[in-house]
Amino acid sequence: MAVRPRYLPWISAFSILLLLDGSSASTHIVTAQPKPRPACDGTRLTDIRPCMRSFVEDGTILGLVTLVDRGGLPLALNAVGAYRHDSIFQIASLSKPFISVGIMILIEQGKIPSVDTKVSELAGFHEFPHRDTTIKQLLTHTAGVWFKREGGAEGWLGVEPFLTNRMDNAPAITVRDKPLAVVASHYANATLYPLGAQDFHYSNIGYLMLGWVIERLSGQPLDRFMKAEIFDKLGMKDTFYLAESASSGQRARIVNLDRRKPDPSDYNHYDERRPGWAYVSPGGGLYSTATDLHAFISLLRHRGQ
Repeated sequence: MAVRPRYLPWISAFSILLLLDGSSASTHIVTAQPKPRPACDGTRLTDIRPCMRSFVEDGTILGLVTLVDRGGLPLALNAVGAYRHDSIFQIASLSKPFISVGIMILIEQGKIPSVDTKVSELAGFHEFPHRDTTIKQLLTHTAGVWFKREGGAEGWLGVEPFLTNRMDNAPAITVRDKPLAVVASHYANATLYPLGAQDFHYSNIGYLMLGWVIERLSGQPLDRFMKAEIFDKLGMKDTFYLAESASSGQRARIVNLDRRKPDPSDYNHYDERRPGWAYVSPGGGLYSTATDLHAFISLLRHRGQ
């Protein structure tokens, strides 16, 4: 697979740290401890594991997997606590760089002229409501496609389909059985945020649109396209979108979400593995392992070669 180098700067979340814990998708960030942590004072690769273990022993996290590489070769792969080297994690928004690469592949294939192309100029998108929105704006969160609408009981409207069974603010309407195109077209009609030339507004919905673009232009379901064009070619055997499509062995290795910390009040993650869902979440639906993510990072490091 070759992704044109000149397009790679537009891939969002370009750098990925291969340090995975069992936090929920609301991303409870492990912050520096106020007390000294002597176990983390080492300078050698062999000192990583004692440092990791100290976070488990004091109850900060349930477990941890780390991978360190040099020159593209993994030097140290460690797992502590509840997890194994091949534990499978819901990687949430680390799914977005994969969608960005999917877009670059379509550019390689000539199905998208460039990142500056307007979505409304693409085949099958001539009725796209935001006439001047470009692919680059969706990639870089500068399109103004809303993520969170302020006010009211329904706060996180822009991310609702991924987290709950509600579409917009109508609790009776489920998205479980809706394909990606239906969900994306629903949210495409949302009013844009007014953004200045240098502004950005983080947007899951922007990546929902990009997944829709990939599906329509490739003529394949998003998960099938990503598997054929990225996961299989990189040997990412434990990376997938829907847990129901995974093998029984893979499902047994999916880690449980860490429920010791409550979710925010405006967050409703009712469905850890989203059973029965038809729609794949482009911006946050992937499962993967440390070694699979290492393969993907190597692709980015070598500028798509």
